[in-house]
Amino acid sequence: MPENSSAPVALLMATEAARILKTTPATIRRRMQAGLLQALPSAKGPLRFALTDVLALANRDRQWHAPSLTAERHMCLFVREPGHFSRAVLALIAAPLAAGGSVVLALDRVQARLSALLADPSVQRAYAGDRLHAVEASAIYLSGGRFDDAGALERLARLHSELSVAGHPWMFVGEAGSAAAQPGAAAVRYEAGLDRLLSEQPLTSLVCVYDAGHCDGETALAILQTHPLTWIDDICQVGWVPAGEGHG
Repeated sequence: MPENSSAPVALLMATEAARILKTTPATIRRRMQAGLLQALPSAKGPLRFALTDVLALANRDRQWHAPSLTAERHMCLFVREPGHFSRAVLALIAAPLAAGGSVVLALDRVQARLSALLADPSVQRAYAGDRLHAVEASAIYLSGGRFDDAGALERLARLHSELSVAGHPWMFVGEAGSAAAQPGAAAVRYEAGLDRLLSEQPLTSLVCVYDAGHCDGETALAILQTHPLTWIDDICQVGWVPAGEGHG
């Protein structure tokens, strides 16, 4: 998920936006007419909407607060603004590090990402104490240049066996941009595999990080459906059934 990615912003059809907001296409059009949702120009075909705008609308009536580790151990972090990445990740890894646990970060552009995180003293101490590890996301998610859900799960399980400490929490934070570029079915298989891993490892937590600007409607829906808890940016919590939506 590069901060200056040149990839085109994925657009959602009204039906996809409606499924994310748990409402109807007619309500989506009313939201647009009320100025709550902007339709983007399209050379031809139906109206299209940016996922980032749809998620912002989902959050409109939610309570705003910083991300934190909760009882949910399988979380998704949608990042809409590049500058929010470090703040959101720092908030999520604080609890396992404070409890003496370990954190593994699978990051795009790992050196730049890690340098920003190491500005925090607690992260510096964990890194120096070999309790925080960072690897390139491609080394986890890709095989032969392509997203490999089975291979990613095997590599993640191996990391867990090598880097976890008995009796202490262990968290994996992965920038899953390569997964978002695949059909929704691949993302679902990967997320289901993560749930199996969690069932075997009670002290493990997983955070999947996606760039909301480059996630298509099918994959966004799959991600929302397979995560018990979803964060958007660094300050807002939202579930797949947003508050205030669900009725036309």
